[in-house]
Amino acid sequence: MVSAATDKGLPMLALGAAAATAVAAAGIYASRSPQDENEYHFIAFLDGKSGCSRNGKLVSLPRDSLQQLEDAVCSALGIMPGCSLFVYDTKEQLLQETLQEQLQQHLSNSKGWRGCALLPLIASTSGELSSDAAQLSPLKLPPSGPRPLPVVRNALLATTGPYEPPFYNFWHHLFTPDKVDRWGETVRVQLPSNPVDRQALRGHYDDFEAAIAASVHTCDADVLQELLERQEDFPKLWNRANERTFTRMAENGIFTSDTPSSDWQTVHGLFPRGFNQLKIQTAYFPIIVKKTHNFVAEWSRYKPGHVVTGVNNWLACLTADAVIKAACNVDMDNIARRARGELERF
Repeated sequence: MVSAATDKGLPMLALGAAAATAVAAAGIYASRSPQDENEYHFIAFLDGKSGCSRNGKLVSLPRDSLQQLEDAVCSALGIMPGCSLFVYDTKEQLLQETLQEQLQQHLSNSKGWRGCALLPLIASTSGELSSDAAQLSPLKLPPSGPRPLPVVRNALLATTGPYEPPFYNFWHHLFTPDKVDRWGETVRVQLPSNPVDRQALRGHYDDFEAAIAASVHTCDADVLQELLERQEDFPKLWNRANERTFTRMAENGIFTSDTPSSDWQTVHGLFPRGFNQLKIQTAYFPIIVKKTHNFVAEWSRYKPGHVVTGVNNWLACLTADAVIKAACNVDMDNIARRARGELERF
């Protein structure tokens, strides 16, 4: 991902690496770091004997260093210098003698739907496109979801609905079977932005309003699997205005720091001593399973059609029971206490 200065590292869903289906590439870009206005950004896909990869690598170059593009792409893709570059959408080959003019033309046409000038490229090791790469459709953003309202945009997707947890309502409005049939498993929505975030991000995007509002949500298992496998490309950034406010009270920790930060790296480095694969399998997993069974047993007592309220508190009880038992060997018995009505809020 593109790095940013610490004081400017406020959130945004704008750039990242492309996740694609086996048939046509779908542009899923996710980064919460503002982009350097003095750089151009490219997504490079490697085209080899087995076809064109659907996993793109982000390449960023200063605007006055475009002649170094080929070397930067080869370095990002881990291949020897000497590849041929093609524009992903048009399949036009980039020629060294006209590289500057070609890039300027394509980059100027690529600002509209990405919030930044971002140009997808195909890097061929053979000097020509494979049949697979030649048939790829142009990258497109996921479809838009419900029409946004003035001011609040799509915020009501989380705050209105039959469920207490906001993301349950997101699912209800975006990913029920009838909604998936309408716009697919990956959808764009527009969310209101914090004034502090807006001020910090202004000037970092070619299309500021499009970038500041964009938010991509998915229930596609393939996309989620790719995000998990490529965590270096999709770091957790704890940098929204409300998150920074929370950090001032709770300090930097495993849950309140960016994964690239030294604070997170330090705490995460200590975890394997007491929280490793062997410990999970032999000590923690049986406890988690037992507490989950207790949780399910209590909910099973309800009659069909019963609406469970206070779901967040139920889940907090489950988490606390499992964590405290595993860490301290103390059984808080919160699930049973809540079921008996002894614990209204946790």
